[in-house]
Amino acid sequence: IQTLITIAKYHVYNKNRKKVEFNIEGKKEKQEMNPNPEQQIIINEKLNMVAKEIDKLDPKVRATFLEHVLSGKSISQIAYEENIPEGTVKSRIARARIILNHSK
Repeated sequence: IQTLITIAKYHVYNKNRKKVEFNIEGKKEKQEMNPNPEQQIIINEKLNMVAKEIDKLDPKVRATFLEHVLSGKSISQIAYEENIPEGTVKSRIARARIILNHSK
């Protein structure tokens, strides 16, 4: 499970990287901005908090949530692989999101 948490950390980090559009001679380009050391410390602290909260989730909820978010599996695919109803998959994902959103 630690590997999945590490993957989640990088996923969150990559989503938080900002892209800036600017014009050079009428041409639009995108440039990725790398966080400065202070911003990196804040990002790392937030990632550690998220990882701890993910680790606190019920094992079945955590596994379903990570399969959906990190592996990109569909609800029907997870339901088929786990041999559970799609409603159960949906409720586990929703429960994980609620818990993680309240822990901010």
